[in-house]
Amino acid sequence: MLVERESPEAHDGMGTALWWLSRIRESLDHREQAYAGYVAAHRHAEAVVVALDISVCQLSNLDNPVAAQGWIAW
Repeated sequence: MLVERESPEAHDGMGTALWWLSRIRESLDHREQAYAGYVAAHRHAEAVVVALDISVCQLSNLDNPVAAQGWIAW
């Protein structure tokens, strides 16, 4: 749980929950923290999945193709 202990998984889960509640910007904040946590832990597969999800969200929810491309460019 995020309150008890911060982790990439907790931020990723919170990001998903907030997305379903249509709180897109808050969702992206948590997803970005999840991404950073996965990268820091050298969990690159999970980081890629989160980056792709952020990219799709940037494009489909915020109509921001530049940000979307940035998340898949690395």
